[in-house]
Amino acid sequence: MTKTDIRTDETHRAELLRRAVAYETAMREHVERTADELLKATAVLQWGTGDAAFDAVDWLMQAARRAGHEVQPGTGFEIPQQSRSRNGWPATAHLRLHWLADRDGGWQCQVCRVDLIDVCCDDDMQVAPDGGRMIRAGCVKRLPTLDHEVPRDLGGSDHAENLRLTCQSCNSSKGAS
Repeated sequence: MTKTDIRTDETHRAELLRRAVAYETAMREHVERTADELLKATAVLQWGTGDAAFDAVDWLMQAARRAGHEVQPGTGFEIPQQSRSRNGWPATAHLRLHWLADRDGGWQCQVCRVDLIDVCCDDDMQVAPDGGRMIRAGCVKRLPTLDHEVPRDLGGSDHAENLRLTCQSCNSSKGAS
């Protein structure tokens, strides 16, 4: 191998490295732009919880499940500290639904076992003509509600141990609040 061949080989490697770095930089910028656009869209459509990190973890877990990957309950899904109340319980009803779904093994009514819609990222939700959200036609899932196992009217509390996810039909059939 001559000195000219060695220089050409080094030049070729340097060019390949330069191209690889440029490609990686372009892809990173594209992913960041796409993520920014998605976050803006979720705010406009009022999807998600408003906490980007929390929503991203939830959406990634949902995507992994749809792709057939096993996602262990209780892993990777932590309520952000700023979204917790003083007692550690999620501060909003929406986050409580997510917490309960994770605790109880998924989006399923704890009474009749029908599948429930995760309104943040479920494929069964779509944009309505008025710009809001609606359930996709033909969907067999139901909307989730936060149910008190022992109703508040009968002395039940708002503590996590007394709450579960149910469909609207099962929750309203009990007749107490």
